[in-house]
Amino acid sequence: MKAEEDPLDPDPPASFRPAAVAIRHLEDAVAGAGGAVLRYGAFYGPGATDDQRVLRLLPITRSEARFTGEHGLEALERRFDESEMEYWRGDRPPVA
Repeated sequence: MKAEEDPLDPDPPASFRPAAVAIRHLEDAVAGAGGAVLRYGAFYGPGATDDQRVLRLLPITRSEARFTGEHGLEALERRFDESEMEYWRGDRPPVA
């Protein structure tokens, strides 16, 4: 079992490496800006989540980024849903 303070796997499987690099960058950026990073947990109690935002981190290709810029995030999410693939995998084919 992992705890919040445990480091990420220093040698993740090849298919997860791009996501691990992105997660490390996001954690460093959020913590560096004075924010809190929770990998496995959440804040608890009345009002604890009133001002929280949950940001999903997914690896996307350059073509998917261009598609999102032209058609919007919801259009890309529809493509992910329609593809029925594991869109969170870094080694998947692009959907746009």
